[in-house]
Amino acid sequence: MVGGELLLTSLKVFEKMSEEMFLFHLEELNKKKISGFIIKRNESIPSYLLDTLFKFCEENHIPVLEISQNQNYFRIIKYILGQIYSKEAANRLYFVSMHDIFSGILLNESNLNVAIEKVLILLNKMLDNPVAIYSSDYDCYASSEEEPVSFNIENGLKRYIPEVITKQQYFIQKREYVEYINKMQLFDGRYFYLVITEKNNQLNDIDFAGMEDAILTLQFALMRLSAEEETMAINRCLERDGFCSRNAVNHCRVHKVLLDVQNTFNNKLENIKVSDLIRPGKDEYFGRFYVVLKVNLKKNSYECVYSHNQDVYDQSEIIDSYDEFIKNYVNWFVYESDQEKIESFLLLNELKKVDSCIEEDLPYRRLNKDSYIWMEAKKYVDTDNHKAIITLHNNKIFQNNIVSMEQELRNKEKVMLKQYWDMVTLLVAVLNHNNVVDKEYHDDISFYTEQMYRQLQKDYPKYGITDEDIEIVTHLAPIHDIGKVRVPIEILNKPGKLTKEEMDIVKQHPLVGAEMTQRFPKGLTTEKLNQYSYEICRHHHERYDGTGYPDGLKGEDIPLSAQVVGLVDAYDALISVRPYKKKLEHDQAVQMILNGECGKFSDELLHCFKKVSSQNNWIKRSEREDV
Repeated sequence: MVGGELLLTSLKVFEKMSEEMFLFHLEELNKKKISGFIIKRNESIPSYLLDTLFKFCEENHIPVLEISQNQNYFRIIKYILGQIYSKEAANRLYFVSMHDIFSGILLNESNLNVAIEKVLILLNKMLDNPVAIYSSDYDCYASSEEEPVSFNIENGLKRYIPEVITKQQYFIQKREYVEYINKMQLFDGRYFYLVITEKNNQLNDIDFAGMEDAILTLQFALMRLSAEEETMAINRCLERDGFCSRNAVNHCRVHKVLLDVQNTFNNKLENIKVSDLIRPGKDEYFGRFYVVLKVNLKKNSYECVYSHNQDVYDQSEIIDSYDEFIKNYVNWFVYESDQEKIESFLLLNELKKVDSCIEEDLPYRRLNKDSYIWMEAKKYVDTDNHKAIITLHNNKIFQNNIVSMEQELRNKEKVMLKQYWDMVTLLVAVLNHNNVVDKEYHDDISFYTEQMYRQLQKDYPKYGITDEDIEIVTHLAPIHDIGKVRVPIEILNKPGKLTKEEMDIVKQHPLVGAEMTQRFPKGLTTEKLNQYSYEICRHHHERYDGTGYPDGLKGEDIPLSAQVVGLVDAYDALISVRPYKKKLEHDQAVQMILNGECGKFSDELLHCFKKVSSQNNWIKRSEREDV
C-alpha cells in the first residue's frame, strides 16, 4: 500500500448521511491519497453506504478490507505499524495516536467518573485484557469487567521495565494470571493501583507505549475527584453551624488528620503503657517497689497498669473503687505517720480539684518488714481530658524514671506536631487544587514572610521575635486564605469587578478561616500554633489605620503575624496574574505598598519591607513567571 492515511471505521459516523453527502466525503478522502479502508460491518449501517463505498474504492483502486465484528482494531493497527516501521518508530506512532484519543476523553467528558470508565473500556479494547483500578486498601474503584477479581500484592512482586520511553513505573506479579501494576500517586499521599491482567493476550512493548497517556489521564481524573471530594468534606467538617458526620472519615482526608491529631492529644495519658515506662530488663529505673495507675476522672474508674507486687495487681482487679483501692494500699504499705497525707494527696476528690493540668510529687515512707524505705508518689493530672496517672516509686532513683517518662511524652508530642503540620500541608494542597492560589504561591508567601520576620528580628528587638516564631509563622502563612474554600469558585475567578454582594461574601473568608482554626487540636504543644493560625487567618486583612476588615483593628492591636502576612499577601497579589488584573512589575508593586495604596502598614513594617524587597533573592523570586 502507498499513499496517506489508512482509515479504520465502522461507518457509524456516516450512517445518517445521504448517498450524495457520503460520496462527497469519499472524494475528499481520495484527495488526501488515502491508502485504504479497513471496515467493520455494523448492522445499523444502511446497505447503500457499503455499496457506495465498495463501488468508489473499485473505481479509484483503493484497497478495502472487511473484518469481522470480533476482530480487534487495535491489534490490526499494531500489526500494520510493526510491518511498515521499525520497532521504535512504531511505538512512537502508536503513542501519538493514542495520545489524541485519551486527551479527547478528558476534553469532551465533564463527568470525571464517566471519563475514568471510558478510559478503562478503551484500555480493555486496546490490550484485549481486563483492566481495573484498586485503592491502596485493594478495594476495586473501577473496572472494565462487570465482576472484577479481588486484588492484592504478593511477595513475588518484581519491577518490570518495558523497552519503551516511559515516565511510568510498572511492577509484575503472577497470581492466576500475570498482572502488570502501575501505582498512580495523587497529590495528597493517596494512591491507586492500575492493574492489567494478562488473561487473553500477552502484552508487548507497543502496548505500554499506547497506554502511557491513559495512565496520565486516569491520574489527572483521580486527582481532580480527590480534590473535589476533600473540598466537599472540608465544607461538611467545618460547617459553621454543624459538624462532619463520623462516616465522612472514610473519604475526608482533612477529617482523618484532624481526628488523628485530636485523638492523639486526648489519649496522651491514656496511651501510656507499662512498656513506655518500664523498658524490658531496665527495672533499675524504678527500684524494687513501683506501681503505675491510670485514672479516668470522668468515670471515677482506674486501672493498675503495672505493679512489682502481684498481690497489689490482683487487688486492683477485685476493688472497683479507686478511692477504696488507695485506702487499702495506704493501709497495707504506707508508714502510719504518712498515711493521712498520702490519702489526701491521691484520693479522687483531690485529683478533681486540679485546674487544667498539674504534675506534683510527695515523699512518703513505705513499710518494708520491720523497717521502711523512702518512696515518692507522683501524680500527673489533666482535668481538661479527665485523665490522671499515679506512680509510686523508690525515692532514690525516682528522678531516672521521671526523665524517662518525660522523654517518652516528648516523643509523643513530636508525633502530634508532625500530624499538625501534615494537616497544614493538606490544607495548602486543597487551596492549590481549588485554584484559590497558584501552585507555587505557598512557597512564595512563606519566603516573603520569613524575609520580613528576620529583618524585623534584626532591626526591632522590641518585638522579641524568636527563631521559633519565625519558623511557625513562615509555615502557617500559606493557610491565611483557607476560608476561601467556602467562597464560590465563580466569584473567585470572576474576571471583572465584583458586585457589593459578591465582595461581602469574599470578606467573610477571614472569619471562616479563623473558625476553621478553632477546630484544630488544642493543648500545650499546639497552643502557640493555634494562636498564630487564628491570628493570621482572621486579621491578615486588617490595616494599621483601622480601615481593614473584618474587625477594624487599629495599630498594635493587630497581631504582628497578621500584619506581616497581610503585607506580603498584598505584595504578592500585585505581582501575580489574577482573573481581574494583570501582573505588575516588582518596582511598581513595592512603590504602591510604600505609598499606602494597599492600605496602611506600620512604619516598622514598611522600613523592613523596603530593605528586604531590594535584595537580589527577593527580586529574583518576584520575577518568576506564573505557572
